[in-house]
Amino acid sequence: MLLNHLKTVMHNITIPKHIRHNFKTINPDKMNELREILKEEYFKNIKYSIGVTSEKYLATAEGKTDVENHTVNRLYVFRNTVIPWLDSLKKLSSSRILEIGCGTGCSTLALAEQGAIVTGIDIDEASIRVAKFRANLYGVEYTLLQENAARIDRFSKQSFDLIIFFAALEHMTIDERIEALKKAWDLLSAGSILVVIDTPNRLWYRDEHTSLLPFFHWLPDQLAFYYSSRSQRINFYRFSNDLGSQVPMTFHRLGRGVSYHEFEIAIGKNAGLKVIGDLDSFLAKRSINPLLKLKRKISKGNRYYKLIKSLNPFVHSSFFRQELNLAIIKE
Repeated sequence: MLLNHLKTVMHNITIPKHIRHNFKTINPDKMNELREILKEEYFKNIKYSIGVTSEKYLATAEGKTDVENHTVNRLYVFRNTVIPWLDSLKKLSSSRILEIGCGTGCSTLALAEQGAIVTGIDIDEASIRVAKFRANLYGVEYTLLQENAARIDRFSKQSFDLIIFFAALEHMTIDERIEALKKAWDLLSAGSILVVIDTPNRLWYRDEHTSLLPFFHWLPDQLAFYYSSRSQRINFYRFSNDLGSQVPMTFHRLGRGVSYHEFEIAIGKNAGLKVIGDLDSFLAKRSINPLLKLKRKISKGNRYYKLIKSLNPFVHSSFFRQELNLAIIKE
């Protein structure tokens, strides 16, 4: 997953002073308030497997880590990796941003504290409640709405410099993805940027986002549904997936890989797809650790990336990374 990958590299890059200067902090008591709100509002509303309650999950090591990820770890990582990358593409201060998939507000806070004017949407009502509580704790302002990404044409009278799909596309059906991408592209004016962050690549050989199974994204939905019972992930939703059972919408919402194919269908192969940057390349160029650079270069993942990239050299290289973290400018 992106969070684990970025934790590895973030200590080896430098963060611009003008970005660090805007980081806001809260005291330990407020941090504990946030943890309790997350447990009550967010984790109690997650659909767990049969026999698993939020209390049981939160008592596990994985559950405790999940709470900390939503409390502070995601914010820490986003501030130190994603925010400098986005700011290098377009200065965040005073930028108008539509964030699709704001979740519990870590990324939204990281954008807003840099002076961006952020409208965040999410389909999950509980996540929106937590995101609003987080904004109040940190003393930042942003607009939050419960909305489906496929209905973003409601913002047609507004103008955005950046539209960001933040860990969102993988939780949509294919039709929803294509419709949301089309509508997002239509909302952008020339010079504005469409950004995709933390989206698992369908072409990658292992699913590190949802099932933690090899080749999972490659499987057709029905077979993936059957095979999901093999997942060892503690909080992976367990289904009654006997032969002949129908794939429920819940399964699609858990997260399935996305590839360049949806982008070509939604935006058009000849309509641009002008990628102006990707997070992985940004971090690699700014790494100050030569050993980490060497390890990355000889890694199995990098060898696989080069292989699939060579099989379709006409598609931008960022579409062959483990996760899709890329920016497309509208000309």
